[in-house]
Amino acid sequence: QGDWSSDVCSSDLIEALKKLDLKSNVKWSEIREQFKKLVKKYHPDTNSGDKKFENKLKEITIAYTLLRNNQKNVNHGK
Repeated sequence: QGDWSSDVCSSDLIEALKKLDLKSNVKWSEIREQFKKLVKKYHPDTNSGDKKFENKLKEITIAYTLLRNNQKNVNHGK
């Protein structure tokens, strides 16, 4: 998958990027890499089941899903 198009950044997408600690001029491969890094960091198994980390992981996952769905639409010309 190629570059992620920042041309289609809505405020929701910008917020999703912020949740992943990323800027809007980022490549899709960097989004995936950051997501994997944050999942490892905030996974409950890594943090003794602390709910604070579980909630952060949910936010990160929701943000990534929004970005991934947007990436699919960009790749398919929708």
